Amino acid sequence: MKKILFPLLATLLLTITAQAAAPVGQTIWIRASATGLFVSADQNRGAWAPLVADRSSVDAWEQFQVIDAGGGFIAFRSIGTGLFVSADQARATYAPLVADRSTISTWEQFTWADIAGGAFTLKGRATNRFVSADLARASFAPLVSDRTVANTWEQFTWGAVGTQPPPGAPPGFSRLVWSDEFSGSTINTANWGFDLGNGGFGNNELENYTNRPENARIVNGMLVIEARRENFGGSAYTSARMKTQGKQSFGINTWVEARIDAPEGQGIWPAFWMLGNSISTVGWPSCGEIDIMEIQGQNPAKNFGTIHWADANGQHVSFGGIYNSSTSLSAGFTPTRFRVRALQSNGT
Repeated sequence: MKKILFPLLATLLLTITAQAAAPVGQTIWIRASATGLFVSADQNRGAWAPLVADRSSVDAWEQFQVIDAGGGFIAFRSIGTGLFVSADQARATYAPLVADRSTISTWEQFTWADIAGGAFTLKGRATNRFVSADLARASFAPLVSDRTVANTWEQFTWGAVGTQPPPGAPPGFSRLVWSDEFSGSTINTANWGFDLGNGGFGNNELENYTNRPENARIVNGMLVIEARRENFGGSAYTSARMKTQGKQSFGINTWVEARIDAPEGQGIWPAFWMLGNSISTVGWPSCGEIDIMEIQGQNPAKNFGTIHWADANGQHVSFGGIYNSSTSLSAGFTPTRFRVRALQSNGT
């Protein structure tokens, strides 16, 4: 019996920051994408304490409650001052944002828009301009609602107070929304299901997929998927094909990653990939598919990444590329040989 082990030390670090609306009712921190620092309303700065993105940690000055201001607009109440953030242009030549208003008027209203890469922008209602943290303004770079277009200076990320970006999280992806560290003794069926059978699954696959522990199990904090040469259900091979369909799903502006040590050898084709939620209603390829990792066992130094979709006529279209490594991307089965396979989905 020939066995091929396919262990995953999977931290499936799935982080999503795209939302249909701002996090109304939550107390959050805000971080400038350009500087990587937190926005602060510290009143020790000057006469009217402009907001500045210059803090490396979060305290009361760096906390803001998001308020529904009506009509699709939001307001921010500083936890440090207890007052609303205002973009009143009467303040100075470039009207810095200040948390000093006891009521909400037009100057204190903003629109929140999620953008690609897990960030968001803010636009003042009265100014109709984007809020910017441009460091070129002054020694402490106050936030100002004065930009007609949103570039890096005008992009921000956020998180609920009491949270910090997970260790190793990529810039712009500040909240861990789901992970499976495979710390239990058995596979968590609340997270994972199985495709079963030997129908080929559109690729003329020779194996019979099962949910048996012989083919998929937890060993020492790792998910092991094992391909076996054995007669089973009319097939000469068995393996496992695991999925989160119907159990976990994620939208745009998502970072998906897993640490995987993949096998190599003729006939082996390990893959880490995603399908659209709509597959059960519209089918493939209309649902879309993103292949994060495909490694042909005979070419272990190449990682194939591909996206699949349907054109306006319902015909299959694909686009992809190959990452060529100077060393094998497979085999080894030791902690030092695990590699992070990741994808950023931004909806564009």
